[in-house]
Amino acid sequence: MPTMINPRDILAHDAARGAMFLHAYKECSRPVQELVDEMTSIIVSDETDGDEKSHAIDVIIEALFPMVAADVTERHRLLMQSDEARQAIAEMDEKEQTFANRLKDAMDKRGLTQEQLAAATGVSQPAISNMVNRNCRPQRRTISKLAAALDVDPSELWPQQ
Repeated sequence: MPTMINPRDILAHDAARGAMFLHAYKECSRPVQELVDEMTSIIVSDETDGDEKSHAIDVIIEALFPMVAADVTERHRLLMQSDEARQAIAEMDEKEQTFANRLKDAMDKRGLTQEQLAAATGVSQPAISNMVNRNCRPQRRTISKLAAALDVDPSELWPQQ
């Protein structure tokens, strides 16, 4: 018989973490609190994409728990030196290059400018420029929007989509 999870246990765990966050927030200087407030606004906004929310979370962690963030950063640095990480980075780099090339080709084939594609997808022109120039990696929903506007299957843009 499966173990039943007590909802109170889950909420108590979240409440404890919330209390730790609140305590750290109250202990910070006013400028740090203002930064955390700004990042919180980004996180709860419906207009914020996943990458922006992730970055805002990282900023909050660094602001409130600097030693934890430093430890995570060091562990990440060590992990990125592994052969597996290097291989994964190379594979992602290849996928990003393929995506950028395919996006440019599809736009050229349809005679669309970045501005026109932006208007058709609701994705900003600077974001499209960043994708074309490989300054950011698109989310799946963005790839789907681009594919729909370009009248192609998402897998024609992003490899293994």
